[in-house]
Amino acid sequence: MIHPLDRLGAWRLARTPAVFCDGWGDPAAVATLDIGLHPLSPPPPLTVRWERRWSNDGLEVRDASFSSPAPLPSPASHGRLRTIAPAGGAARWCVVMPAWNDEGFHGRTPFAVSLARRGVGAVLLECPYYGSRRVHTLGPAIRTVADFALMGRAVVVEALGLLTTFAERGPVGVTGYSMGGNLAAFVGALAPRPIALAPLAASPSPAPVFCTGVLRHGIRWDALGGSEAPSRLADALGAVSVLSLPSTPTTSRAVLVAALHDGFVPPSATATLHAHWPGSELRWVRAGHGTLWWLRRRVLVAAVLEAFGRTDPPPPV
Repeated sequence: MIHPLDRLGAWRLARTPAVFCDGWGDPAAVATLDIGLHPLSPPPPLTVRWERRWSNDGLEVRDASFSSPAPLPSPASHGRLRTIAPAGGAARWCVVMPAWNDEGFHGRTPFAVSLARRGVGAVLLECPYYGSRRVHTLGPAIRTVADFALMGRAVVVEALGLLTTFAERGPVGVTGYSMGGNLAAFVGALAPRPIALAPLAASPSPAPVFCTGVLRHGIRWDALGGSEAPSRLADALGAVSVLSLPSTPTTSRAVLVAALHDGFVPPSATATLHAHWPGSELRWVRAGHGTLWWLRRRVLVAAVLEAFGRTDPPPPV
């Protein structure tokens, strides 16, 4: 049963189809969708250039920029991040991955503030092709499947680099909601060392979300080739799957959260990811996709804290 608000989202998508409105795009870029079949070499730490800093209600907020190590068109190659942490500093740091259509940092800020108030510094990575990193200045940020492929690979590479950068400050982890949860799952599976991992409303692959969930109503299928497009897109996006990567000490200790009535991320997809990671925990919540994010934040934050608890070293005897 799909939550009523998710059904409303499907209706709105059907009235304003825009996803992949310019079709497939560059075939060479589409070919990079095999990220799940070819694990990335761990990138070196990112060279972060710290810029603005200000305090707000006991928290310290800092903005920074970096040059993306991934191949991206300008201005997407100019990376940006924001950290939100307790004013006295944080002993643990968590990269919060962006969701679909997440422009800038505002959508994740309440979640980051909740983490910071519990002692975890949040690192908000601005997604390539969105916000100040937009390539297409008007209309949808992601206009082709090629855009999606380049964006997804780049943001995973950048997050892995940020984990290395922030590991100098203490234990690190990664989380994210919806598309951010899928990206976090990739980062956790590819991380060269154990980290805290909390994918939220996550699918192991983009394929169920775009081809089975209500997001399919917003896709320009005519631009992708008409009646054969759904099968072709499912095959292309299905190649991008965490299921192609082995379970690791990080993934076996992951804490996942899913909505029982999610219309965007099929609950069965999250269950499949959980089954692929023996030892992981999956927490079900009676909610829809939007209501889980906006109304059950405490549950999501608790999952991140528990993920850190599973990776923290045991106290000395």
